[in-house]
Amino acid sequence: MIRELPKVDLGGTEFYVDLRLNEFRQVSNPYNSISFDEMMENEEGYVLCFDPSKRTAFHGDREELELRKGELKLLQIPHLKELDPYGYELVIERLQGQVNENARRRGL
Repeated sequence: MIRELPKVDLGGTEFYVDLRLNEFRQVSNPYNSISFDEMMENEEGYVLCFDPSKRTAFHGDREELELRKGELKLLQIPHLKELDPYGYELVIERLQGQVNENARRRGL
């Protein structure tokens, strides 16, 4: 089934939420993406240190962070289940199917 991916604004740039590929992908530049692995989880969802000049997650060291802290953005991002409820359910169903298949193979 083909469906349009939900979108989210990250620091003034629009990104698709792609749970299948585990990434945010810039709407106007699909070659630019941010892996979900680059976020840190907290109670409200996730936190991402965003570099607006590159439209990516910040990848510098502590010294660069101190030099650029005025231009970098610390973004609070909702849980992925909130960003894409339908896609989240598809991922959960796929994972449950894999668990069931593994259990079947082991005779459980």
